[in-house]
Amino acid sequence: MHCLRWSIVLVVFATLFSCVAVSAGEVCTVDDFERPVQNALAGYRNPFQAAPSSCTARRLPEAARGTDGRGLRLVANREVRGFCGYWLHLFDFKTREPRFFDATRFSYLSFWVRGERGGERFAVKLADRNWAMKEDSISMGDVDVLLPGGVTTNWQRVTVPLGVDPRLNWSELAGVTFDFNMPGQYVVHLDDVYFHQSADDPAPANTDAATQSSRTPSPPRAMWIWNTEPLLVDAAQRNQLWEFCDQHRIDTLWIQLLYESQPESRQSGTEGHDDENPATPRRLRYEVQWQSVLREAHRRGIKVHGLDGLPEWALREFHSIPLSIVDCVITFNQRQPEEARFDGVHFDNE
Repeated sequence: MHCLRWSIVLVVFATLFSCVAVSAGEVCTVDDFERPVQNALAGYRNPFQAAPSSCTARRLPEAARGTDGRGLRLVANREVRGFCGYWLHLFDFKTREPRFFDATRFSYLSFWVRGERGGERFAVKLADRNWAMKEDSISMGDVDVLLPGGVTTNWQRVTVPLGVDPRLNWSELAGVTFDFNMPGQYVVHLDDVYFHQSADDPAPANTDAATQSSRTPSPPRAMWIWNTEPLLVDAAQRNQLWEFCDQHRIDTLWIQLLYESQPESRQSGTEGHDDENPATPRRLRYEVQWQSVLREAHRRGIKVHGLDGLPEWALREFHSIPLSIVDCVITFNQRQPEEARFDGVHFDNE
């Protein structure tokens, strides 16, 4: 990850989750994308890319196959040069003695897919222990071959026959790869990756209320941004921020407010503070740029809170300062459509 030019602190609230495959008869769930970091087999997952090609991934409610939970949204820009895609491990590579997945008792690997426009193309690949050590995998076929009629805007199940390629040790499978191997721009939603014995075995019930209630909720991930001006005036900085949020699944941003006093319109200090006259109303600087940031954040499912704070503001005699800042944000929100409004105000008065 490139070094961010603004000051950030990543806050991760950890949660416990099961590292055991969820099995029902001859069906074994690999990943339903409900768990934030590791899947049901304790495997990690991540996009991969080589410039100028790129791929980002997010677990989103709107990407889920059912009415609840989350699915995976992949946004890929495959150029003629480079490569990009998404890998999904079937083992925990951080353990001292990794346990690879024995797929010999299963006949198929299936997953569900839906395209943003239809016609999206990618290859489905598998790796065993040896291929994983070489950071490579074997193609099981392109999705438009595995799925008659190809990807559409409706959810469809892709079924991959197992045991057909002698180059793989099927008792030690290591991973699944979705490789965008043809130039183009693609948006693909994936959900419910699982092994099964019979071609007629159904996918895990994604809409079952009992199943949904037992799933581990995704932990919140938030980030402070104190140096706001470069973010507001530089599109490259914003793009870097969105890429960082995608990679680290950030769902809340606390961004330092910049404001000026009225009616003098005297510019505030570097951090946005203006305490000479606490009762003086404030007005946000860079309103147009804030609108753009807020719209894009909300489009990505990220909440944005205005950030400010000084230790002395906790004292009653200085309460008028944070109250005037809240009024400033309320006034801004009242002039904006819903998608361009702040979700709240966060005061960090350490």
